[in-house]
Amino acid sequence: MLLKNYSDRTTEEKESEYPFVECITWADDIKRRGGAWQSSWHYEDNVFIGDNSSLSDLKIKHDYKNISLALPILFTWLKDGAKNPNNLSPNVTRSLIYEKIMKSASNEIEGRSIA
Repeated sequence: MLLKNYSDRTTEEKESEYPFVECITWADDIKRRGGAWQSSWHYEDNVFIGDNSSLSDLKIKHDYKNISLALPILFTWLKDGAKNPNNLSPNVTRSLIYEKIMKSASNEIEGRSIA
């Protein structure tokens, strides 16, 4: 799916046997095309306060839907899905991560490609 949707003629000519290199920016590219729902899955904000302010005074919101939540689910989904895609763990299929991705995919194989 990535190569089909994000490659172009220039890439195919210049990168020859390495077209996947262009896909490295895919996560950022899809944010601009309606995929911002997965933005926080690529990092975890760790607040550093240099003075005696408290977190509540600064009104900083922590998004729990970050890489610490997404990565273990994605890992399990890709590992187990490769072996037996019809028998995924409920920890995967009931997760916010799986549900969000599958809303953008037409089938399980495409969902794993997005993951």
